[in-house]
Amino acid sequence: MAVANGFIHPLPHLRQGLILRLAVCGLLIAALAGATAYWLETRRLDALVVDLATDQARHLAHSLEEQGRHAPGGTREFLIARLEAPGKSPIEVRRPNLPPTLVAAFEQGAAHTAGEHHENFRTDGRLYMFLSIAVESEGQPARFLGLYEVGDEFARQVHVRTVWSAVAVIVVVLATTAVLIPVILALEKRVVRYASDALEGNIDTLAVLGSAVAKRDSDTDAHNYRVTLMAIRLGEAVGLAAPEMRRLIIGAFLHDVGKIGIPDHILLKPGRLTEEEFEVMKAHVRHGLDIVSTSRWLKVAADVVGGHHEKFDGSGYPRGLRGEGIPLIARIFAVVDVFDALTSRRPYKEPFSCDEACKFLINGRGAHFDPAIVDHFLRVLGPTWREIAEQPMEAMQEGLRTAIKAYFPN
Repeated sequence: MAVANGFIHPLPHLRQGLILRLAVCGLLIAALAGATAYWLETRRLDALVVDLATDQARHLAHSLEEQGRHAPGGTREFLIARLEAPGKSPIEVRRPNLPPTLVAAFEQGAAHTAGEHHENFRTDGRLYMFLSIAVESEGQPARFLGLYEVGDEFARQVHVRTVWSAVAVIVVVLATTAVLIPVILALEKRVVRYASDALEGNIDTLAVLGSAVAKRDSDTDAHNYRVTLMAIRLGEAVGLAAPEMRRLIIGAFLHDVGKIGIPDHILLKPGRLTEEEFEVMKAHVRHGLDIVSTSRWLKVAADVVGGHHEKFDGSGYPRGLRGEGIPLIARIFAVVDVFDALTSRRPYKEPFSCDEACKFLINGRGAHFDPAIVDHFLRVLGPTWREIAEQPMEAMQEGLRTAIKAYFPN
């Protein structure tokens, strides 16, 4: 966060943040792709081992069937081989002096396995497979059970291939990310430039509208800048989030834009308005809402434009809203608007002193104004309002431009 022109605004460091997000996304995608490649390659090589073992198992089952119980003891890959056929005693061969753990693994698999099945496991750093497949024995369905030892060299090749497949995928993803980051940054820079140009155009539109009504009303648009800058500081003191701050900023600057539609003899009358004239004057709220509703960027001003003449006790206009039924940003702006009107010189009155204006706000707590907003104003702006009110016009214009750029993302 940083302080500029008397208010706080964020410094997002967009490009650094974008690079970091792209790098993190690249790493996450690489990790996910590598893990997926490792899993797929493991499954593919596992299927290859199963196919190899199954082919050998079928030949071994045929050999067991032919040689019967006189089959040789042990095979090159199958440490244990068993042929089970309905109505016949199982035929089994096994390599001598097998570790008990392997025998137990085979017997456990044989006891719990039905149908075709295989399961890999490691013991003492070596890879084994329990295999159960359907075969035929003398033309009848039978089952072959085997404990297959995957050769060290083959197991090493399997491991190396799976690891390198995963590494290759990770490298490709990271390389692609490295290539894409400059491209994305260039595109992001172009988008930011276009968005900045659009924002500048919106700011100009805001200034033109505000200046147009000010020229008709008081021949100066300093009031619009003063109340907007004070509303920003008060909104920050209240703790408004950025979206609400955006609505407050545009609404504050355009709060009286509807006065464009008020006849000159009423708008410029130096004295007190009659009851009939005041009814015409109140229509400026409706005119203002009609104007801002025509622009997607300006329509967020509706709460302030339509609610800054509402009063906390419900006696305001145009809808007679009461208490928290009045939008918060309208309650914030009402305090600022009245304070600036009181402390400004007008054709029909001299300016109030700061103490007199603050006393007016205090007397209006709970009636005209939200008491909590008044308290925030007296704490934050009351003693320092001149810092904003007495700035040169150029400084206020720059202050508003900086506030808009801070709270309106490009």
